[in-house]
Amino acid sequence: MKTKVLILSLVTSTLMNVTSGLAKNFKNAKQMQSSKDKKVEFYPVKYTKTKNKNKDCMDYNGACLMQLSKKPVVVLENFMYQAFVNNKAGIKLYLDDRTSKDLQKATKKYLNTNLALVMDGKVVNVPSVKEIIKTNAFDISFKNPKGMETILDGLSND
Repeated sequence: MKTKVLILSLVTSTLMNVTSGLAKNFKNAKQMQSSKDKKVEFYPVKYTKTKNKNKDCMDYNGACLMQLSKKPVVVLENFMYQAFVNNKAGIKLYLDDRTSKDLQKATKKYLNTNLALVMDGKVVNVPSVKEIIKTNAFDISFKNPKGMETILDGLSND
């Protein structure tokens, strides 16, 4: 009985964190979508303990991210994407050959580093590079539903 209550509590807690906007965008994004005129930039970063915001600091949920490169190491444009749910919710991105090669170089150079994903000048996610990405398709998973909602809102062509 305690197990059932715990599971119900976890499911309810998860559902309360999902907004109607995320649910709508996720439902639409389960089908393959085109980014059209949208752009996602990847910057290598490291978290710092700096409390004051300065021009070299990228803000992400109140944390200061120090850029390790002034320019993005990869820029995604005109790509395809699809939302998914496995163990975590996320987005699968499909790249052209040139961008895939750029991403492979960047993930090799910045292995075990964080990459800030920036859309419209705002950091939407900061995944850790755990392996070199050698394919034209890769997954980005989200610990926080808000991050996924932000990126799906940004990619939505509505």
